[in-house]
Amino acid sequence: MTGRARPQAAKAGPVTLERVRKVLLIRLRRIGDVVCVTPCIRAVKETFPDAHLAVLVEKAAEEVLLGNPYVDELIVLDKKNFKMGGRLGTLWEELKFLLALRRERFDLTINLHGGPRSTLQTLFSGARYRLGGFIDWHHWNWVYNIRTRPLVEMLGDNGRHAHIVERHLATLKAAGIETSDRRLSMTVSQDAQASLDRLLKEKEASGNGRFATIHPASRSRAKRWREERFAELADRLIEDFGATVVLVTGPGEEAASKRVQEAMRRGAVDLGGRISLQELAALLSHSTLYIGLDSGALHVAAALGVPMVALFGPTSDAWRPWTDHGIVVRAPSPCRGCGGSCPWDPSPCMDGISVDHVFDAVLRLRAAHRLDW
Repeated sequence: MTGRARPQAAKAGPVTLERVRKVLLIRLRRIGDVVCVTPCIRAVKETFPDAHLAVLVEKAAEEVLLGNPYVDELIVLDKKNFKMGGRLGTLWEELKFLLALRRERFDLTINLHGGPRSTLQTLFSGARYRLGGFIDWHHWNWVYNIRTRPLVEMLGDNGRHAHIVERHLATLKAAGIETSDRRLSMTVSQDAQASLDRLLKEKEASGNGRFATIHPASRSRAKRWREERFAELADRLIEDFGATVVLVTGPGEEAASKRVQEAMRRGAVDLGGRISLQELAALLSHSTLYIGLDSGALHVAAALGVPMVALFGPTSDAWRPWTDHGIVVRAPSPCRGCGGSCPWDPSPCMDGISVDHVFDAVLRLRAAHRLDW
């Protein structure tokens, strides 16, 4: 194929891409979003092993891809730089960023995000091949000359219920980009491990091979679980298994872990708001159990293969942890799938999860994976 690729019909087979020497993959937003495209990053590099692969992410998720062996270049979008100098300053900074992408001269741009900003980035990249778009008609679809096809066509009758990883990989397949290894991945740096070791030593936490890491916070009110229940659960892990419980949260959420610790009868190691994403990955790589809500940390734990129990309420199954070592706990609720716009506080789909429900999941996980604690 030479020149610009023509838009593909819905039922067309994979496009044959020629002379692909430089690839841009775009995935904006948060940590979990970027973790879930790591199988796609692997697929691109396996399909085009000699091509230069650049991945565009936002600042908050930059550490997900540090040290990733398939990424040749990491392009970081820091939206704080766009908020200086008023509206004209913002437009100028956006334009400078887009023009910088243009100068990279990509042959193939893959947009796995789909919002207006990433669509403009795709367009300005000037790539000969542009893969992405919206499943249904959308006024931005003209940007893409290799289009995402309907989920039912790509993934069968259950396509609309498919995991986001499956959806992304099906999108790549339209361009003949595939991998047999669909696992998530994340690399832990030696610096992050050394930094975490120093912090744990300062906290006098040895772990004894029984770190149970708990993430008790969520940005969304509808996805939260009562903090006193997290405290009761943590106490049971300590009393029944001799676990060393480590509480973690993201920036600005440290008050949640502090309240959980204060409600506990036993002592926990509170690292809420104190560790970076890479340090969190280092901690999880040495944890024998992870328990948490719908958050980026959940997907990091899945990428590292940590046995986990995930507490889900309004979150779609499309965002369940992509792992064979996890159990999702839900409460029976007729309003599942509201997307977090629940009018009740606490939300019934989360409040219906009891401590016994979660502890039972821990026991099942322990038996299934023969955990040594």
